[in-house]
Amino acid sequence: RDTPELIQRLEQLSQSPGQRLYFRRLMAERNMSRKQYVEAFDTYLSLVGEPDDVLITSADNSGVKVRLSAWLQGQFRDLWKAMPASQRDDLDKRIRERAAAAANQPLEVQLQFVNLFRDFPAARDLTRKVIEGLASQRDFVRAERLLTRWRRGEDHALAAEATERLARLMRDFGLDGDAAYYYADL
Repeated sequence: RDTPELIQRLEQLSQSPGQRLYFRRLMAERNMSRKQYVEAFDTYLSLVGEPDDVLITSADNSGVKVRLSAWLQGQFRDLWKAMPASQRDDLDKRIRERAAAAANQPLEVQLQFVNLFRDFPAARDLTRKVIEGLASQRDFVRAERLLTRWRRGEDHALAAEATERLARLMRDFGLDGDAAYYYADL
């Protein structure tokens, strides 16, 4: 049985950056298993500043390793899906505040935020802004990738919006056949 003293001792024993990261990962998983979603969110959030070249091994013992940012994006998505709708308002407000702060940052910082929180409704306005910024910079691949993620999502209205914007993106880049495909798909 874990006690506050035992957890504190485990944290003290976590000396290397890898051990400290693993400790925070364990704490987040502990909070998720106890349905302490806000605490899990805060713990995951504490990992956002870590170097992105860190690889995380999946918990399913498959040996698959992913970049920390990709792993965090999945954890945030899973947390949102697991959280009862009645508890989402506070978290949505906090993400909206972070999105507003990120909106005043350079496009790359905005993109980092969008990649982490793209599954949250509070990140949608910033995602739209990033897509438009990428399109205006002629960064087709990254704009298309964000739109494709929305298009494949569960929200039908958002998927339709993404399909329409994909059609315009294709047209803007002279890909008329692809544009016609997306327009026909609407």
